[in-house]
Amino acid sequence: MATVASLPPTGNDVPVSVTIAADAEAEIWSRDFNGHPMRSKLWNARGRLCERLGPLTMSFDLQPHEDSIEWQLCGIRYLGIPLPLCLFEGTWAREYIEDGRYRFDVGAALPFIGLLIRYRGWLVEAQ
Repeated sequence: MATVASLPPTGNDVPVSVTIAADAEAEIWSRDFNGHPMRSKLWNARGRLCERLGPLTMSFDLQPHEDSIEWQLCGIRYLGIPLPLCLFEGTWAREYIEDGRYRFDVGAALPFIGLLIRYRGWLVEAQ
């Protein structure tokens, strides 16, 4: 599953760089996890944030809180085919600012399989 979505291999304290290219239609996020590229496309579809990662397309409702934004998964498709959302109840994403840094915590766990991916950390703008 991780290979299908082009997820990076397991590691600790992995350096990450992110480049975002935006136009009026979408953003392309190009991430590099210590030499392992992961690219996704994000766009707004009827008030929901959609992200395509390889053959997977996920849609999210963004839940603003006083100190963070939570991404709540509300749909997932594989090659355009809807998948049962109950299989992805262990999926989460949260972003927030702490100590002047953009921080993130993203994860996905599947029933009977367990944790598929988790990455968390911080980003600062390159000088």
